[in-house]
Amino acid sequence: MPDWACARSTSHCSTESSRHPAEPTRSDEHRPRQKFLDLPLEIRLEIYGWVHRMHLVEEAELCPWYPTPRYSAYFLAPIIPTVVWREGDNSKTYLLKRNHHPDRQKVLIENLLSPHRPIGYVPSTLLRACKQVYDECRLLPFHENEFVFVTWFSSGLSAARAFVRGLQPWQRANMRYARLEMQGRDIGDGGRLAVWDELCGYWAGGMRGLRIKIAFEEMQPVDDDDKGAVWWPLGRSAPVSWTRERFGWVSGLARMAELRSLEVELVGIEALTDAERVEWCLALEAQLKDANARTRTSRTRVSVVSVKKKVDDGAKSAETREKRKLSV
Repeated sequence: MPDWACARSTSHCSTESSRHPAEPTRSDEHRPRQKFLDLPLEIRLEIYGWVHRMHLVEEAELCPWYPTPRYSAYFLAPIIPTVVWREGDNSKTYLLKRNHHPDRQKVLIENLLSPHRPIGYVPSTLLRACKQVYDECRLLPFHENEFVFVTWFSSGLSAARAFVRGLQPWQRANMRYARLEMQGRDIGDGGRLAVWDELCGYWAGGMRGLRIKIAFEEMQPVDDDDKGAVWWPLGRSAPVSWTRERFGWVSGLARMAELRSLEVELVGIEALTDAERVEWCLALEAQLKDANARTRTSRTRVSVVSVKKKVDDGAKSAETREKRKLSV
């Protein structure tokens, strides 16, 4: 057969095959359809995770004119004291140096709680697909989200208590991470301590990582004999309250049996040095350790880290320019 005839015959066959696709074979007809629940559990969990991250929670607008806080990632950095505090007190000086060795500084940075945790939800359509899917993904938002409660017209403590109180017991028990903004009076006032203690009770069984921002008022009165005293006047030694069982709000923290990491940001008192902030957190860690030893609620030691908000170079330069304008 001539070459041109073979080429024409081949072209004709390819055209016919494209018009009439191959019929499914008998083996294809009897092959069972692949179902979602037939996938390995690891793959299903990965799919649930992507669905969760793709559905971010949006704050509902109460009124067109009513301001709503906007969520953004909150970056923190551990405070490393650059000055020696109380040079005459050798034990304090040694304590600060020992706990902030360069190797420990690296560990502190690496072990900070992640600021990139999602604030998402699992769509109800997926939860209602079937009972097995519901059981596999219902806890995902509570385990992966960082629940954020900021101070907005009122303390974040009140917002946190109101939100958590409305959850089901199994939902409260599975909350793992939270960021909470508080005011100094929230942990220094007897009435507010009851709110704090109630919130800690809700988080007692599941909370593992907590980021707290405490805003003190510059001229906040301090009484060493006050049941909830949390600070002391600048220039005076730490009050006896540190060594008493009258440091009320620590008992609430001690109820969180699963708590592993606590990051504390102190703001509002500009005269505080980095070393004083670190010493405050070291004393808090010691008090928490003693409280856990008495109640035997936690089997592992809670790491308390003094942190500050991480500011990028652009924001720093803008802040510097603003301060210069005010000084002029």
